[in-house]
Amino acid sequence: MQAQTQTKPKHTTRAEFYRNQVQIRIAVDKAGPQIAAVLKANGIELPACDWNHVSPSWLIATMNNDVVGCVQVMPVQPVGYVNFLYVKPSISFKFKAVALRKLGLAAISTMHYAGVHYVAGLVSQENKKLLNVLEKLNFAKLADGAVMIKYISGETTQ
Repeated sequence: MQAQTQTKPKHTTRAEFYRNQVQIRIAVDKAGPQIAAVLKANGIELPACDWNHVSPSWLIATMNNDVVGCVQVMPVQPVGYVNFLYVKPSISFKFKAVALRKLGLAAISTMHYAGVHYVAGLVSQENKKLLNVLEKLNFAKLADGAVMIKYISGETTQ
């Protein structure tokens, strides 16, 4: 008779619990209004923008099927761009940290897979914490500037 070995169920650490709660996936059309809500909660509003049709260049962080974060990833050669990396201000600090980390890693992985040589993105000068984190990850400051935006839908050029 063969002795049966009993295995104890693996204990989930607190860090694993937090990491497992946040999932990253490619956004589809239904996620557009939720992305807009995350941006609006962070003070970014784009009037007249149709969020019902988002491209798969958006990655979202979800918790229990609720979108809690987003990032726009544009893997163009040779410099890809990452924009709109935001999480809902209402979630806990731990979940914010996990969501931001996972979104950032997914964005960089996407760039690497696409063969992009550099990744660039805009970070507000007021966001000292993120600037410090990026410097620790060997990001270099490229330039200072202003973010410019213009609504173009329905406009004719002369």
